[in-house]
Amino acid sequence: MKRYIIYIILSTLSLGAAAQAASPRAGYKTDTLECGSLFTIKATPIEGYRFVSWDDGSTDSVRVMDAHENAVYIAFFASNCAEWANWPVIVLYDWLLMLDVKTINNTGYFFDEKDVTWYRVVGEQDSVAAEIKDDAVVGTGYYLTLEQSFKNTGDYYAEVDLSTSGVAYVCNDVMRSVLVHYAGTEPEHIVQLWPNMAMQGGTMKLVGLDPDEETQISVYSTEGHLMESFTVTGETTWLLRAGAVGGCYHVHVSSPSVETVLKYVVYAK
Repeated sequence: MKRYIIYIILSTLSLGAAAQAASPRAGYKTDTLECGSLFTIKATPIEGYRFVSWDDGSTDSVRVMDAHENAVYIAFFASNCAEWANWPVIVLYDWLLMLDVKTINNTGYFFDEKDVTWYRVVGEQDSVAAEIKDDAVVGTGYYLTLEQSFKNTGDYYAEVDLSTSGVAYVCNDVMRSVLVHYAGTEPEHIVQLWPNMAMQGGTMKLVGLDPDEETQISVYSTEGHLMESFTVTGETTWLLRAGAVGGCYHVHVSSPSVETVLKYVVYAK
């Protein structure tokens, strides 16, 4: 006796704990199998997304199932970087910030001045996926001018809308700059990782280190395992090799003047 086993795989964007119905790509496959036979289903994400879970809670992307009744299997996927904050900013003066457009263009991202919006953090920095946001819009364009007073002290970042570029990007077509702290005088030292998207085994530069300080650099895998650690002195730049497995990695940078975690994505070949 034959049974119909129907399974559907959806590329579904997951925001927070709940999977939403935003679907960048969907597909389905229907198989007719002998009752009691084994079959394999595999959830394969499109570029820029990662597998989250099946609708029954399983987190195994590849599963061997027993065909004993009609069934539907749905896989949920999520963007690799719901929080992306590594695009470089140039501090031209104590009171003037600029998105480093030339460096960004050199990596293949192109956008207009009208696509750049600057924010001042109110309380905690807003999540890209948050429905309600309270960070204050303080300007648009490549530059941000800050008043030389205590009125505008705080943390600032730029957000770039790439949805009008005609090219599909990760992170829901929204990119963010590094967070810049302004205290009315010279901003805090900024450490940046460039590029923040690399192929397996690619080389990246950690720039902005203070040569007069001892800096501890720790690289963590997607699962949170410590991959490598360095103690650096007398250097302003440090080369890092991207992880060998696709996913999102974290680089913890710690020194007397800097305490930050940077992120980068590795694309599988």
